[in-house]
Amino acid sequence: MLFFQLDFSHNFSRENSLLKRLLRVTLPFIFVYGLLGAYITFGAHLFYQIDDGMSKHGIANLSIFCLTTIATIGYGNIYPTTDYSRIVCIIYCIFGIPLCLVCLDSTVKTVARLYWIVSSTVRRMRSPWIRGEIRLPFCIAGCLLLSAFLLKTLCFEKRFHFTLEDLYFCVVSFSTVGLGDIYVTSKTNTEAFYKIIFLIYGVICLSAFFTIMGQWYLHFFRRREEKIPIDGYLMVGEEQIRLKKLILQLCLKLNVSPSELKSLIKQMKDLIKISENNNMQ
Repeated sequence: MLFFQLDFSHNFSRENSLLKRLLRVTLPFIFVYGLLGAYITFGAHLFYQIDDGMSKHGIANLSIFCLTTIATIGYGNIYPTTDYSRIVCIIYCIFGIPLCLVCLDSTVKTVARLYWIVSSTVRRMRSPWIRGEIRLPFCIAGCLLLSAFLLKTLCFEKRFHFTLEDLYFCVVSFSTVGLGDIYVTSKTNTEAFYKIIFLIYGVICLSAFFTIMGQWYLHFFRRREEKIPIDGYLMVGEEQIRLKKLILQLCLKLNVSPSELKSLIKQMKDLIKISENNNMQ
């Protein structure tokens, strides 16, 4: 009975700690997106009131216009028709584009942090907090991007086959190129809402995918320049251990993520240099 109570108390404490960590990560994320949603709604009603040429498109399409404007997609099917609305659009972009960039960046980091929190919990790595640079695994980013592509066919077209036109639209929209030959429209506010969510989700997924690809390129070329193998084997005593396996074992032993281990190694190098300088003096 005593063992059961201790085990229950331990599990409850661990779950409570996990919940606190999840809340600390997600609450700022929810606040930022609430602010973005309010900004888009405000912009749609503002342009509806000040520009008769834009008001004929309705609030739903103007909401999509506001998102595509501050996300720098810019399909071009809706645009200001008066000098006054153009001035307002300039001011709207000046404040809206940084807000949108903050939302996209915070989302990628939040998803990466949530992944490592859940991963560390599953592996019983009870580090108090995840610090430093957190990267989303390539396979996770690829799956998220694939799900965004599938949403286009399932939610928009309500069919189960993916065409070249779907791929073209997704890449052009998610990469914020926005050529304008294919664009998003809606007839109701509800339809506009989930299409806005779809566009934001797609831009986030492709941004995360491109970021990871860029990190891979930098890592590969940096390794080529330094002529250091990405993976190999080390002799530990009389046993030959693969480098990746050794790193994973260190992470599990120290209860840290790979990025934290990298930071610890860097700190150790700095301490060794300081110690060597003191010995020389």
